[in-house]
Amino acid sequence: MLLVSHWSHIKEDFFSILKLAWPMIIAQVSYILMGAVDNIMIAKVGVDELATAAFCNNLFAIVIVTQMGLASAVSPLIANAIGAKDLLRVGKLYRHALVLLLLFSIVMMGIMFVMGLNMHHFGQAPAVNESFWTYYPYLMLNLPFIAIHQAHKQFYDGIENSRSPMLYLYLAIPLNVFLNWVFIYGNLGMPNMGLSGAGLATILSRVLTLGLFVYNTHTNSLYKEQYKLSFRKFKLEKNIWKLILVLGIPSSFQYLFEVGAFATAGISAGQLGKIEIASHQIALNLASFPFMAALGWSFASSIKIGAALGEKDILKCRRIGFNSLSIVVVYMMITASILILARNYLPLIYLDDKQIVGLVASLMVITGAFQLADGIQAVAIGMLRGLQDMKIPTVITFFAYWAFAIPFGRYLAFNTELKLFGIWYGLAGGLYISAAFLLWRFHIVTKNKEAHLN
Repeated sequence: MLLVSHWSHIKEDFFSILKLAWPMIIAQVSYILMGAVDNIMIAKVGVDELATAAFCNNLFAIVIVTQMGLASAVSPLIANAIGAKDLLRVGKLYRHALVLLLLFSIVMMGIMFVMGLNMHHFGQAPAVNESFWTYYPYLMLNLPFIAIHQAHKQFYDGIENSRSPMLYLYLAIPLNVFLNWVFIYGNLGMPNMGLSGAGLATILSRVLTLGLFVYNTHTNSLYKEQYKLSFRKFKLEKNIWKLILVLGIPSSFQYLFEVGAFATAGISAGQLGKIEIASHQIALNLASFPFMAALGWSFASSIKIGAALGEKDILKCRRIGFNSLSIVVVYMMITASILILARNYLPLIYLDDKQIVGLVASLMVITGAFQLADGIQAVAIGMLRGLQDMKIPTVITFFAYWAFAIPFGRYLAFNTELKLFGIWYGLAGGLYISAAFLLWRFHIVTKNKEAHLN
């Protein structure tokens, strides 16, 4: 009887989260598809161009995930407000998030510019140094547009309408492919712009679809009435901004510590050579597809747990959390098998350079080995965000990636014969440490909250 009851809860949570998660998962995959399209089309120009794009995107990743982390605090807060039946607070959270993220994006542009001025300290190949500024400025200019999109996406995710952001993201992909074809290769009378064309195409596709997204949000009569989205009478409320920052700043650091570690690993790969950084970028791109599904599931779990917390139902928070983990474990084991079995064929999607294809295929074995840990840590950190528990998880991610993964990986890469493989062994170890401690943290926090309520 208990087994039947437990199975019914798993089914209930699975379909409840899936309804919210699948558009988020598809939306997250769209980010990777956009990058994959750029990488595939840039690779046709040459390995030097692919290596440059990889290095620029590694620097960009450090900044954009910090911005994403700040934004990710908003949807659980909106879900919590809805769970508490406070609809006017939803509009306040949306407006404050949009202003905050725009201001933050301007600061991030400045940081990117300073990083670019000092790129010669990163020890990259001469070809990368020469073409760096033909692509990098376009990434900088993306930041404010991404901030506007993130604010709107968090609003939609929080009210459990995650389909709308997904549709606009997927509209951008074919538009980006077309504009890449026009500007990278010089079609329809345009000059052959190479790397610069890829950057310009990304901005144009983002701006066009974002304009449509924002327009449709603010002309939706239901949202206007229920949540009061208009900025006409907007007043800054310090307590709202503080609430977003208290949850968002630790979340930013969590994203920064993890993705920053992978970006730093890419920079380290570039110090080994252009073949290594190109191989690293392709392997990371392939590994990101299954991870984005886990990340989308994490966002949905965070919102569901945030809503349950608003209802003060800790047992429900705990049940949703562990059922989410069970589902992601099965999923990541399947994707690990696919990555390992198809390792000799997947790199051929990008290019047919034998040296790079062979190196990527070998990296896929390590990728398969850390899929389980990657999925667990992604969902666990989302669950803790839903519980509004951020400080200790931030310490855990710092320790896992910066006290272990990066130092250990660099030691193996530059002091042993492992080279690029050493970097990936370090990352795998960091993911397993993060997964174990974050899972333990969720158990402790829910048990303590349950005891406090009782």
